Amino acid sequence: MSVERLLFWQQGLFLQPQHFQLMEQSFRELLTPLKRFMIPHFWGVISLKIKETRLAGRILEVQNGTFIFPDGTHVVFPGNAVMNVRSLDDAHAGSLNVYLGLKSWYHSGENVTVVENLEDLSGVTTRFVATTDSEEVDDLHAGGPVGHIKKLHYVLKLFWEHELEQSGDYHLIQIARFEKRGASINLSQDYIPPCPMISGSESLLNLIGEIRDQITARSRQLEEYKKKRGVHSAEFGSRDMVYILALRSLNRYVPLLHHYTQTPTIHPWIVYGALRQLIGELSSFSDRVNSLGEFPDHDHASPSYDHSRLWDCYYEIQNLISHLLDEITAGPEYIMSFIRDGVFYGADLKPVVFKENNRFYLSVRTDDEASSVIQTVTTLAKLGSREDLKHIVARALPGIHLEHQPQPPQQLPRRSNAIYFLIHHHSEQWESVVKNRNIALYWNNAPGDADIELVVIRRSHAPK
Repeated sequence: MSVERLLFWQQGLFLQPQHFQLMEQSFRELLTPLKRFMIPHFWGVISLKIKETRLAGRILEVQNGTFIFPDGTHVVFPGNAVMNVRSLDDAHAGSLNVYLGLKSWYHSGENVTVVENLEDLSGVTTRFVATTDSEEVDDLHAGGPVGHIKKLHYVLKLFWEHELEQSGDYHLIQIARFEKRGASINLSQDYIPPCPMISGSESLLNLIGEIRDQITARSRQLEEYKKKRGVHSAEFGSRDMVYILALRSLNRYVPLLHHYTQTPTIHPWIVYGALRQLIGELSSFSDRVNSLGEFPDHDHASPSYDHSRLWDCYYEIQNLISHLLDEITAGPEYIMSFIRDGVFYGADLKPVVFKENNRFYLSVRTDDEASSVIQTVTTLAKLGSREDLKHIVARALPGIHLEHQPQPPQQLPRRSNAIYFLIHHHSEQWESVVKNRNIALYWNNAPGDADIELVVIRRSHAPK
């Protein structure tokens, strides 16, 4: 790696543009150790918004974005950069990966192209572009006369994957992947671009949130088991000790993952390391997986961190965590509490809750007589989306059907005073729940101590 040496300033020096150019380069290189060694993989997408409305017209246009390129260059669009627009017709069939490129610094040549305006950049092949017109800049210190300054813009270019070999010397970030669905083209939700922070991708933030919620739900299940059995009771046995040790491992990571998701500027490499540690601890309870996430045939179910394959890494590690949790004890995937909001109880739901292999149960805990609760919930209470429930109640229509479960599946938490109802989710009313991503319950004269939750389990765990 070439390093710019410091300039030798002396009396009588005849100043030339090169003096200031090299001085600016040396200032930039002062930050190189921080960018390279403070934390690995400190580059990628900080924020990105693509104009999805233009995809219908087969046009790819970035609305705004902030990026750190592999060479450490910080670029903001719009701001200190300009960018081209691409036609999706230029993409080869099956080659819908799109890259954002920034020309590498050319140490022995021109790095700036001067143009009349910034509208047409098709012929610009340099790192920077400037206009022939200068900008007026105030004297920031002494209030002197206005100066005329020409400023540079970084030139960002969008490339399709098949164009990379002919693109030249560019620093590249794969920012998106597109999926063809019939005549339409949509952004793939299964691709996460390289990000120096977990908030750089909504898909990444959601995936980490799913893992956090899954571990939190299993921790709550084991907490309920601990309360029921009693740590100091005479019946406390060796199997109970396994659950307590597993609970201790989970409780070590539940607060940490909540802390990470409350600090979305944290690097995904750090979060991934914590999840690999969790796998190492959970492997203590498995006879099939070792501390590195390997099965007996030495397949790496827990892949090493790959900054360019974040979806694959996090998706595989989520599956392995689910597998290890199920080896300890089968339990719910998610538990969402209903909050009373005036007349209704309600909860907002994440899209991941609605996987096809999930089943849904309503949990009611109260000190009231169980038979009375079962009677009122199955005959008088009404379940639906917030958007539908007012109409259902006003017209005295039935809500989503609730069926009492006298013997609930084993993976539902065993809680004192808990009554479970199976939610029949094959109906138009349930489609409204999925569409609006919320669920609500109308229960007139509900017990004051009623604690209501939506419990989600995987169908593979449900009795056939």
